Amino acid sequence: MRKFFLLLLSLFFLSACGSDKTLFKDLPKGPIKHQYIVMAQTQKGVRARGFKGATPPKTGISFGVGTKEFKTTSAQDGSFDIEIDLDSKQPRGDLAFTVNGRIYYSNYSVKDLSEKLAFAAKKPFSTGLEIDHISLNKSEALLLSSSAALVRAHPVDEHWKLKKAPTKTIFLNPKMSSNLVPRMVARLNDYAIVPFFGTSELALISLEKNEIISKTRLLDNTGKLYLFENKPPLTLKNPIQADGRSPASTTITRSYAHNPENIHVLDKNTFLVSFVNYYQAAGTVKGEKALVGPGIIALIAIENDSFVTRDIIALPFKNPQYFVAQSNSEVWVSCSGSYHDINSNPAKSDNAGLVKIVISAKQKLSVSSQITMNNFTPAIPTFIDGKLVVPEAWGNRIAVLEVSATSLKKEHIKTHSYHRPFALTLAKHWHDDIVFLISADANLIAYSLKDGFFPFPFVEPIKLNKDQNKKVVINPAQLFIRDYSETYVPGYNLWALSPVTNQIYPLDLMEIFGP
Repeated sequence: MRKFFLLLLSLFFLSACGSDKTLFKDLPKGPIKHQYIVMAQTQKGVRARGFKGATPPKTGISFGVGTKEFKTTSAQDGSFDIEIDLDSKQPRGDLAFTVNGRIYYSNYSVKDLSEKLAFAAKKPFSTGLEIDHISLNKSEALLLSSSAALVRAHPVDEHWKLKKAPTKTIFLNPKMSSNLVPRMVARLNDYAIVPFFGTSELALISLEKNEIISKTRLLDNTGKLYLFENKPPLTLKNPIQADGRSPASTTITRSYAHNPENIHVLDKNTFLVSFVNYYQAAGTVKGEKALVGPGIIALIAIENDSFVTRDIIALPFKNPQYFVAQSNSEVWVSCSGSYHDINSNPAKSDNAGLVKIVISAKQKLSVSSQITMNNFTPAIPTFIDGKLVVPEAWGNRIAVLEVSATSLKKEHIKTHSYHRPFALTLAKHWHDDIVFLISADANLIAYSLKDGFFPFPFVEPIKLNKDQNKKVVINPAQLFIRDYSETYVPGYNLWALSPVTNQIYPLDLMEIFGP
């Protein structure tokens, strides 16, 4: 009987260990946001830091560890930063918060950051098919598989875990057309949009009907293909298959809207799309540049299950690849320029820069400002506290720019003293003044506007895949950050997508934060 009872107890324990209750950390209820509070060992002793919004404004805080205690008040934005000097390591500390006369007490473990940062990245998700791009909302992820020409809808549970079985599969190429090259997938309510780089078409997908319902190339308001006169004309040495066919001549005098690259959703039925007008890749001969026409941005609406072009403009820089919003009506476009060599470290290009597009109430586009970036090829930027943080593509530096800047200057460039170089590909705002940077070798690096690289508690890179073969560069292409600023639901906090490995690498920052 005793053995039977022990067997039942062990089965219960094993089932509990496999549940989400034990997989993710529950946080204390109340006005304190423990998801933004960390207590960790330092060289001096123990430091407790609460980021913006961690407490209500001007909250009384008592911090005790070992035999020492320190009292302070949080700032107006709810942040605090306390360090107590200690000669010996302590396993635990206490935080007490006084809010409206009531005390909220929490016992915190003192984290070893080197150890905890190493465990932040968890086992990756895999669906068994390629994953080239993701469009994600709270409950569903749209996964693009370029080679298979598929878009699949996968449920995402409340813990931010991706369910393997898709609920929908949309075939992008039922007629087996050549040179399709789906670039990405974007979602607008019950629609999805896929730009085809090879054919220069945009596909409109009805998620309700589970099929493509419209497909068109970009037209101007007269119903004609939009074009710009090239001055001087582009002379091609090794023309690629542009727009599904070879150019009629090696001299290009007119730039059509070739090669849609990226989409930025504005609201439930309008979006921006960039066209790079890409004609020729950079050659193997030194100095042989890629040839691209004018960068084009179009404002497009969905009406009656089809696309309607509202406005089109040409940009002062070439190769518009990435969007980042400053506001609902102001969007920055990062233009990578004409590449000399995309495989160098960093990438080399000409005619690169940042452009701010303004969308008027009458749905017209205009360029309000521009930032020239000489000798600096921008990767995916982010916007934070009135500043643009721009990684150098496959480089080791970032640029931090005020929106009033007109050109990149020496004082804008920030470098780190870490003992090894990175190959940066994107930036994404996390919280407070912290930006996460992704390196092609699968490192997640933190940068603070006020503290610089590797701010506490992100004092070293987070390796996304600890078991990754060092000879294989997994090159994460997207970073998703779950917004838990209001209500924290236990689960993963970040996703990093690697199209090279066809996997999503989830991270749980509660390894570092919380009691």
